[in-house]
Amino acid sequence: MGWLRMQGESAAVESALVKPYLSECRAQSNLGRAANSRGYGYVAEFQGQRDLRGAIEGTIYPGTSDTQRVVVSRLLGL
Repeated sequence: MGWLRMQGESAAVESALVKPYLSECRAQSNLGRAANSRGYGYVAEFQGQRDLRGAIEGTIYPGTSDTQRVVVSRLLGL
């Protein structure tokens, strides 16, 4: 994105794509962590449970992945 800006071009589409990609990567990573910890990732006393909850929230709350997809489609003229 920085390279595009240095060339004088807009990086709006690329920057709008980064947020949903990273939030979904974080969610998948935390789901894998919970699965590998033999269920301890779902227990409230462990940090993994809080991380997993935060990662899932980041993909479903307003203004996140679905909204970014709408922004990208508008920027692309779809």
